[in-house]
Amino acid sequence: MAMDIKQELSRQLTKINVKTSAFMEENRLKTYISTLEGEIANLKLQSGELGYNLWKDNKFDVEKLIPLYKEITGKYQQIQEQEKQIKALGEQNRQILGEPSGAGAGGGAPGAPSGNVCPQCGEVCAPNVNFCKRCGTKLR
Repeated sequence: MAMDIKQELSRQLTKINVKTSAFMEENRLKTYISTLEGEIANLKLQSGELGYNLWKDNKFDVEKLIPLYKEITGKYQQIQEQEKQIKALGEQNRQILGEPSGAGAGGGAPGAPSGNVCPQCGEVCAPNVNFCKRCGTKLR
């Protein structure tokens, strides 16, 4: 019996360590995404200002805007890569913890909690909320 308690405690500690590590890594990736989104907003502002100034001076040349547009596109691609890493991290952690895979896994099972199930982290949220209370993912 003492061995069973020790094994269960060890298993729960492992779960906590995995979840904590995943949470920290996911937040690091989300912070980077937020930084990229801020940079994109800045670049869009710069491109708009440059485009307007060129137009105002009758020197509009789209070629002068292309480097900014390419930089914006590159940052959007980086965001997509970070989002893929977040999804892969979630799937990896579900596998480590022995939880069902995929978005909404286990949803609709008898006795399952009602409400929105976050496709990102699996948190069950109230049916009337738009964003996950745990990770902020848009639910609707």
